[in-house]
Amino acid sequence: MTTTTLMLDQGYAPVSVISVPRAITLLFLGKVEVVEEYDQHYRSTKLVIKIPAVVRLLRGFRRHKKPVKFSRVSIYGRDNYRCQYCGDKCTMDELTYDHVVPRALGGKTTWTNIVVRSAPGSLASWIFAPRKDWQIEKPSAMAVVVIQMSMPNRATLVSHTGLLR
Repeated sequence: MTTTTLMLDQGYAPVSVISVPRAITLLFLGKVEVVEEYDQHYRSTKLVIKIPAVVRLLRGFRRHKKPVKFSRVSIYGRDNYRCQYCGDKCTMDELTYDHVVPRALGGKTTWTNIVVRSAPGSLASWIFAPRKDWQIEKPSAMAVVVIQMSMPNRATLVSHTGLLR
């Protein structure tokens, strides 16, 4: 039997789709009432029952919200697949994540300390910190940064206010 039954809560909101034998079991246990039935019958040796199409729970229950799992994909989805430094929308292959406060400085791997960044955003991550409200804005013209080479293989970042770290 491949027919399924829709289970509703007390307020007629859908809860899940269950098998017909499970629906009949809940019916005999007095936990549900039948709202709609199929035209087919379920036959046993002593009983003939119309197959329930929709059942409603007679008692309420609490559905516990599952917390969102902390993962790379969840972080990408939270930031809408956009680099938080340059604002470009990228594919999953082009993205990685970055610690706002580096782990070497005591930063934790938490929802509030991780942002999405792209490869072009790598340089920007040295210069600009992402905004606290996770909104994406490109840097203004006043925030132009000049890179001066002071030693081979080492860049010193300078802005109009002086030396940046």
